Amino acid sequence: MKSCLMIAVALMLGIVGASFQSALGTNLWAEVHENAGEYGFAFLQMPVNPVSMALGGRGAYSIHNNAAFARQPAMSTVEANTAVTISHALWLDDTRFTTVAYTNSNRRSHFGLLYRNLDYGELEIRDDNAALIGYYRPIDLALIGNYGYRLNPTHYVGVNGGVIYEKLNTASAYGAVCDLGYTFLPPFVDSRISFAVTNLGFSSRMNDERIKLPVTMALDLSKGFAVDQNHVIFEGSVIKAQGDNWKGIVNTEIDLNSMFFLRAGYKINYDAENVSAGFGIEWQGITVDYGWASWTSHFNDTHCLGITYSF
Repeated sequence: MKSCLMIAVALMLGIVGASFQSALGTNLWAEVHENAGEYGFAFLQMPVNPVSMALGGRGAYSIHNNAAFARQPAMSTVEANTAVTISHALWLDDTRFTTVAYTNSNRRSHFGLLYRNLDYGELEIRDDNAALIGYYRPIDLALIGNYGYRLNPTHYVGVNGGVIYEKLNTASAYGAVCDLGYTFLPPFVDSRISFAVTNLGFSSRMNDERIKLPVTMALDLSKGFAVDQNHVIFEGSVIKAQGDNWKGIVNTEIDLNSMFFLRAGYKINYDAENVSAGFGIEWQGITVDYGWASWTSHFNDTHCLGITYSF
């Protein structure tokens, strides 16, 4: 089983090595979809915490991702866990992304809450002559609740429901969002398969036009291995958002003695994103996680820091 640990380390090194492609500002897989830009509330697709960011924006099967239900609504029921996580990300340019998550699972059912706030900072307002006349502060907000339920030892279902809000200068919109998920535990040790449909819902009109939500379908698969006192998990995802090309994510997480965690991910067919990595340290119920994601040379890299308290 030690070979699994070596494979995971090699995969991490390969993922980080692929950042040279990012440095060249190229992505051989990506093409811009003809309907790109027609859908709003894009922040619903952003990584929900440093664990998610380090694992390519997903991490649906990481037990350390306390907001995994945002990606796979049924998954958080599988492992018993009660925790609160607060995270803050330095996103593109001057934007800041803050999340607060609560999770409570007893393996029979799960209840969770997730608050998301994307702050764009102050933007200039100029008149027709380009003279500065003021500032405004766009903002995106979302609050969702999750309920997951174990149908039997191998089948789990889950649902998210919540409200979303988006404000620009003088216009704003609000709406409701729903996610549906299913998880199956196949007859292979430490294996999981999940399917989810997320961002179902509607919004009010902004400037006489109703905003379309990025309805997304996702299939996630994982396989874990125990290596002495350590644990390695490999995850692969296929994602298709409405108005966008299909995309893929591969990632791995290494758990060293349940105290130190190494993570890496790679995005396939994304326009400007590819490599991500991060780590976590746990001590007496408190975990500090860090996530990093690389973009092409046209954008700055993003960073996320979070702290979790497990009850």
